[in-house]
Amino acid sequence: MILNPMTLSEVKPIIVLGAGGHAKVLVSILKRLDRKIIGVTDRFPDLKSDVLGVSIIGDDREIIQFQPDQIDLVNGVGMTKPGQSARHQLAKKMRSLGFNFIQVIDPSAFIAPEAILEDGVQVMATAVIQPGVIIRRDSIINSGAQVDHDSAVGEGSHLCPSSVLAGSVQVGKMTMIGTGSVIIPEVVVGDSQMVKAGMVVTKSMF
Repeated sequence: MILNPMTLSEVKPIIVLGAGGHAKVLVSILKRLDRKIIGVTDRFPDLKSDVLGVSIIGDDREIIQFQPDQIDLVNGVGMTKPGQSARHQLAKKMRSLGFNFIQVIDPSAFIAPEAILEDGVQVMATAVIQPGVIIRRDSIINSGAQVDHDSAVGEGSHLCPSSVLAGSVQVGKMTMIGTGSVIIPEVVVGDSQMVKAGMVVTKSMF
């Protein structure tokens, strides 16, 4: 199952945080889902005016003009290395102010009904998440990534495009699984680890 499913009556307008490449992908998904986007925030709002036609409304201070029950947030700040990053710090700050980060799931992704996805999880185009999988808060399952049965991805981690977790793989918090990498069954990858692009992981990493 997916945690925190929303009924139509609970759907709120969205502000996307960040105006880079990751935010562009999320805006594209939200548009295809017919979600209302108020705007995009950026640390340097004067450098460009919009993301895929959605206006940049200022920096993150614009968000506190709203009450937490008026809007939902989407974290468009990317994660390019393992460990604590601006993405994680921003999520922590906004949650401390009472704001909520919603899941964003591309319509082309497959998610088994027996999987569990926590709040703020982002699943990109053609990703596959199989039964018994748990994806913890704020993790990114990027384009074409595959998470097989009974695996778990820790909070704030990033499975890069076309990466593969075979069955019963455990990934820790704030870890990056590089593009095109493969982790064989029952391997454990600890917190804040970096699996390099194209790597085949056959034993646990801590």
